[in-house]
Amino acid sequence: MSVVPAVFDQSEDDGKVLLKSLSPGAGSAAAVRNAAARCPTGAISLSTREEPGKQGA
Repeated sequence: MSVVPAVFDQSEDDGKVLLKSLSPGAGSAAAVRNAAARCPTGAISLSTREEPGKQGA
C-alpha cells in the first residue's frame, strides 16, 4: 500500500492492510486521515489515544 508506507503495508497473500505503526506521529496525521477516508472497504478507522499524564483539565 503506497498511500502511507511508513504506517501501512499490504499483504501479498490476501491483499489485507497491515498496520506497521500504532502511533505514526503528527507528521503523518494528514496522510493517515486521507488514507482512512479513501479506503474503499472502510477497513481503516482512526481513534485518538490519550497519553498518560495528559488527562483533561
